[in-house]
Amino acid sequence: MDLRVENIREALLESGISPKVIDRLFSIGIDEVRYMTGSELVERLKVDIRTARKILRVIGSMYVEIKPASKVRTHKKRLKIGVREVDELLGGGLEQGTLVELYGRPASGKTQMAMHITINARLEEERGGLGSKVFYIDTERGFSPKRISEMCSLRGLEPKRIMDGIFYAGVGSTHELFIAAERAVDLIKKENIGLIVIDSLLSPFRLEFQGIKELSLRQQAVKELMRVLKKGCDRGAIVFLTNQVVGRINRGVEIEKYKPAGGFVLGHLPNLVLLIRRLKGNRRLIRIVDSSYLEEGEAIFAIEKAGIVPVS
Repeated sequence: MDLRVENIREALLESGISPKVIDRLFSIGIDEVRYMTGSELVERLKVDIRTARKILRVIGSMYVEIKPASKVRTHKKRLKIGVREVDELLGGGLEQGTLVELYGRPASGKTQMAMHITINARLEEERGGLGSKVFYIDTERGFSPKRISEMCSLRGLEPKRIMDGIFYAGVGSTHELFIAAERAVDLIKKENIGLIVIDSLLSPFRLEFQGIKELSLRQQAVKELMRVLKKGCDRGAIVFLTNQVVGRINRGVEIEKYKPAGGFVLGHLPNLVLLIRRLKGNRRLIRIVDSSYLEEGEAIFAIEKAGIVPVS
C-alpha cells in the first residue's frame, strides 16, 4: 500500500477517529475524500461536522508540501494550436495541468477547435503535441469522425492512428456526464490521457435544471463536476471545456453579448478563459478573457478543411 495512505490511517487513529469511520473513509477512497467539503463528508460518513473537518485537516496535512519557490516545477508540456499568433498569445500553447474554458456563440468554431486540439494532442512533443491519448466527452453529438479523418488526411496524418488513441463518450444527461468525467480522470495514468475535452459543458445542465427554483441545485451540480475535473488537472491532464453564452439584460437593454453560461461558480474555476468570435468569412478571433498566468490579448486565425490555420 502507498506509504502516504498508511500514514493517513495512522494519523487519523492518533487524532481520535474511530477505526470504523476510517474503514468507511477508505471504502470511499482517499483521493475522492480529499476534494470533499465538510458538509459532503458529514453526509457520506454520517459523522458530525467537527469530526469531518478534523478528518479533512489530517488528510490535507499529508498533501501540503512546503518547498522553496525555486524548486517548484516550471517545465510543463504545452499543446500547440499550430498557428503562430495563437500559440504566442497562449504563451506557447495550452499548458499541461490547466483547466481551459472556450466560450462563444453558436457556429463560432468551438467544436472545430476541440477536434483540432484533439488531433494535435496525439502528436509527439517535438511536433507540438502531448504524445498522449485523448478522452472526448460529447454532450451535443458534435464530434465527427469524418471531420477528424478529413483534417488528418489534409495534414498528412494517418486518421486511424490518430483516432485509435481517442476515447469517445457520447452522453445525454448530467448523470452520464459525471460518469464519463470520472472515468476520464481514472484513466489518466492508466492510459496516458493528456487531454480531456467536454463539448459542451453546460448543455445537459441547462436542459435538466430549468427555472430560478432549480438554479442553486444546478450550480451545486456544476461545482461538483468541476471538482472532479480539477482532479484531472492535478494528475497532469489539460481539461478543455467548451461553453455556451448568455446575454445579460439590464432594464430591457442587453449590456454584455458574450458572457459565458454558468455564472459565478464556473467563472472563477478555470485557469484560462477564452472567447472565440466569428468574423468575416472563415476568420475567427480568439481572446484571453481571464487567466492566472497570461496577459489579456487576442489573435486571429481561420477555420478551413485542414482545421485551425493561419489567416492567408
